Amino acid sequence: MTAIAGDVTPDLDKQRQLAAIARSGYGRPYRIYQPRNLAFWVYWLIMAAGVVRLLQNLVPGAPVLTTALVAGVIVFTLYTVPFWLIISHVDRFRSVPVKVRVLAFLWGGIGATFGLAIAANDPIRSIYTKLYGQAFALDWSAALTAPFTEEIGKAAGFVLILLLAPRVVRTAFDGAIIGAFIGLGFQVFEDLLYAVSTAAGAFGAEQGPAVVQTIVMRAATGIASHTVFSAIFCMGLVWLIGRPDEPRRIGRGLALMVGAMALHGAWDCAAALSHGTIVGVIGVWILVPIVMFTLLVMGLRRAAEPERAWVRAILTPEVDRGVLTGPELAAASGTGRERKAFVKAAADRAARRRAGHVLTAAGELAEQIAEDGGRETPATAFARSEVARLR
Repeated sequence: MTAIAGDVTPDLDKQRQLAAIARSGYGRPYRIYQPRNLAFWVYWLIMAAGVVRLLQNLVPGAPVLTTALVAGVIVFTLYTVPFWLIISHVDRFRSVPVKVRVLAFLWGGIGATFGLAIAANDPIRSIYTKLYGQAFALDWSAALTAPFTEEIGKAAGFVLILLLAPRVVRTAFDGAIIGAFIGLGFQVFEDLLYAVSTAAGAFGAEQGPAVVQTIVMRAATGIASHTVFSAIFCMGLVWLIGRPDEPRRIGRGLALMVGAMALHGAWDCAAALSHGTIVGVIGVWILVPIVMFTLLVMGLRRAAEPERAWVRAILTPEVDRGVLTGPELAAASGTGRERKAFVKAAADRAARRRAGHVLTAAGELAEQIAEDGGRETPATAFARSEVARLR
């Protein structure tokens, strides 16, 4: 009986591994050029409109505002890098291909910002001014406009990417990652526009300080706000519409989407909510980020459950092979808290460092197995050897 069980279990684990690879979409290539897909044309037409509006905003003042433009591009590119790396680190299952991340970033920066949001924001805010006066519009028009136009505009790109890459966007976790890249693009290009506008407001004088002023202001008032708002909104959107491997959770999805817009609105009218007092402003600036990141973390924990199950199924045969131990498998497919507990349990600092490297290598092994479709390849063999070397 023992021999039979030993023969059957590896086969069953392999079947589960192949099923997980098929269902998860891990390792699925993504093709940008899809002329037979209507979403492809909609995406690029809106992007083209965004490019035209971007040029209309920047080109006329370019000869005078060259310093602000160049400084803004350099500085905002530099601060894009750490946020890009942070989002990629959160996507430790590596389920979103780089091409999709780039499309999401570009949509947020050009399609959502210039193709949709700017075209809607100014007319709507002018209506508030005409109906309720300048003082009301100054305090409330941004909060009553941006959460709807901007979040919906960013989410429109997510829907297009979902239609372009249905086998890649499988879970709410994918929605959060793609939404975060969209929000990052929106934040970067919006900040660049603010920097140039600030320099233009000073008639081109002291353009360097204008860019620095914008950076400091945006850092103090939520440099990652759009990134988090979009991650929460798009995560909720996936739960609202459902996916083949992500059952619909209408209440949860609506709660996240409404929560993202409400937080966005509160952030945009912080001064009005705080009645202009320093204590009130600081209170809003503290409370909103706390609620924002709490909502994000709670959502990600739920959203990661199918991802972790797939990683566990993909790596289970590696325990049978002796490549990974049971505790290593549990940590590699576990929560962030479980990973930290595994690393901290090591005997000393060197051992903890090795444990962290082994978990990273295990994730790369899972990714390579998925890319190879569960087949035995030299690349998979090398990934296995890396786990042993790092241990």
